[in-house]
Amino acid sequence: MPSRVLLEPKIEVQHGAEGHWFWRGGFNHCGEPVFRWEPPTGRASICVVARLLVHHDVAPIPKGASVRSQCGVIACINPAHWMVETLEERAAKRRGFKVYGQVL
Repeated sequence: MPSRVLLEPKIEVQHGAEGHWFWRGGFNHCGEPVFRWEPPTGRASICVVARLLVHHDVAPIPKGASVRSQCGVIACINPAHWMVETLEERAAKRRGFKVYGQVL
């Protein structure tokens, strides 16, 4: 996994009430900010930036979980604006069910 230091030159921090961090690098076909990482050994891979920052700044992301924007700005990669959710939680939200006692 790439170091956060490799990402920093492409992050523009917006100061103010919103607190967005805008990605000034590449995007994938879905419009998500991505980073091409070429480790010293092994082959290059494309990483979703928000996922990397949540992993580095918040907590490791469990296998099978995804990250979802809470601010709704796809180019914003501020880890405080993203949340980790399992596929079960995401599916339940779409159906309006409760997961772990909370209405989603």
